[in-house]
Amino acid sequence: DTPFGGRSVVPIALRQFWRALTIMMAQQVAHNLQDHPPDVLIQPEISADFVLFSGMHRVPELVAAGEAAMEEALPVLFAAIDETAKDEEEVNNGHDAGTQH
Repeated sequence: DTPFGGRSVVPIALRQFWRALTIMMAQQVAHNLQDHPPDVLIQPEISADFVLFSGMHRVPELVAAGEAAMEEALPVLFAAIDETAKDEEEVNNGHDAGTQH
């Protein structure tokens, strides 16, 4: 399902190169997330059949997935913001965050 009548306009070699590159990037991201986990991670569910080169006609689907993931993550995001604000307030008041007085 492409905007070109089912034909891919991207040469096979370029698609294979892109696939290898995206696999390497995914491994690097996974490694970075393991070493430096974020407070909140928002990961929209994107169809496995989405292809960057020929999937641009599916932008509305991607935007909807991002909006749904953000809506789902809002409570966790707000909790992280509140926790950070509390920690900063303690530091600004001369108390070390995490130290009980």
